[in-house]
Amino acid sequence: MVTRKKARTTRTNAAGRKLLAGLEQLHRAYATGDFSKLTVRTVEVPVPNEYGARDVKALRDALGVSQGIFAQLVAVSPELVAHWDKRNVIGLLTESHALRRYADELELRRRELTGE
Repeated sequence: MVTRKKARTTRTNAAGRKLLAGLEQLHRAYATGDFSKLTVRTVEVPVPNEYGARDVKALRDALGVSQGIFAQLVAVSPELVAHWDKRNVIGLLTESHALRRYADELELRRRELTGE
């Protein structure tokens, strides 16, 4: 007897459906070579500031959060935050784009909350 896997149903929200529809439209355009129905927008994304170990520690102190909480905020391990606090830089991790973007956002929110 051959058993078949049950088809997996996925529930998506409106944003997910819109994203999937756009990807399907892009796929059709590539498959047919007809790009006339696609809308292309140019968006400028600013390069985030650079944050070294001292800057990260200063931001964490200004936010008043523990290493563990800060690690969760920037999606890294608490051990990595401990390395930054001790200024033990591991490779170029303190220069990573994601960390800089998170740090920029956290700094902006901190300034908004403190009225700076």
